[in-house]
Amino acid sequence: MPMRNEAAESVRKFTRRALFVGFLQWALLGGIATRLGWLQFSEGQRYKTLADKNRINIKLLPPSRGLILDRRGSRWR
Repeated sequence: MPMRNEAAESVRKFTRRALFVGFLQWALLGGIATRLGWLQFSEGQRYKTLADKNRINIKLLPPSRGLILDRRGSRWR
C-alpha cells in the first residue's frame, strides 16, 4: 500500500506543477495580448502619425563628394 500512496502523491505534485505552469503561461499570454491591444487601439493613431511623418520627410542634401573633374582637370558639366 505505501507504493500506491507514493505514486498518488507524485501524480498530485505533477498535476499541481502542471496547473501552475499552465496558469503562468496563460497569464503571460494575457499580458502580452493586453499590451498589444492597448498599443493597437489606444495608441495606434499616435504611432500612425509618427510613421507618416517619418516616411514623408523629404530633404535635399548636397553631394558630399566635391567637384567632378575630367582627365584634363577641368570641371565636368
